[in-house]
Amino acid sequence: MLSSDKAGRSIPAPGRGALSVARELPSNYPLPSLGLDYRARQISFRRQQISQWLSHEHVQLQHEIEALKAENSVVDDDYFASRVADIEKEARRQEKEALATYGMLEGSDARVAPMRRALSVWGLTADDVGVLSIHGTSTGANEKNETEIWHNILRTMGRTHGNAVPVMAQKSLLGHSKGGSAAWQMAGLLQTVITGIIPGNRNSDNVDPRFEAHHNLMFPSRSIHTDGIRAGVMVRQ
Repeated sequence: MLSSDKAGRSIPAPGRGALSVARELPSNYPLPSLGLDYRARQISFRRQQISQWLSHEHVQLQHEIEALKAENSVVDDDYFASRVADIEKEARRQEKEALATYGMLEGSDARVAPMRRALSVWGLTADDVGVLSIHGTSTGANEKNETEIWHNILRTMGRTHGNAVPVMAQKSLLGHSKGGSAAWQMAGLLQTVITGIIPGNRNSDNVDPRFEAHHNLMFPSRSIHTDGIRAGVMVRQ
């Protein structure tokens, strides 16, 4: 889900809060960090480093204990256990940090938009988005702005021309329950992704001609039975 609450407050137009999910600085070359093979290689390398560090620290601790014994110092068992626990805790922290950096792509890089990062975590691109669940308030201002901005977002993300994303809008059936609408919308999107069935917009019998320019989107009036949906996007404003 891409939540655009407060993201576009500086833009005084309904439906434009999602702009920030595609905001990124241009890059002349593809970023290696977005590739699964590159990240898998980095995680493997870091795990080797962590394993070597762990072994080294255990050896160093053993040398320290032997030096204390050579000086006839009393070595407390609790002290030894505490040092071992600290070393292993640090190793787990390093492992967690590596998985966060190269697995979940945590951190900030102005060259990578939030939406691109979210898709890249799973090795996906904008072409893998199989359904878009929009806010869809059935108001002139929102519909015009929301469809335009998502068309532009998908274009910015590199969506292939002609590969239009089916749009579903639940509010035409469920109404707007304010706080509960996001939960209903998420439930509907999850059902769509799980079953592979994109529900048609049953009252979509007169699509605004202005939407024809938004070729990255399509507004089906009948349900579409797909062979599987790899990713879905939910817009909540």
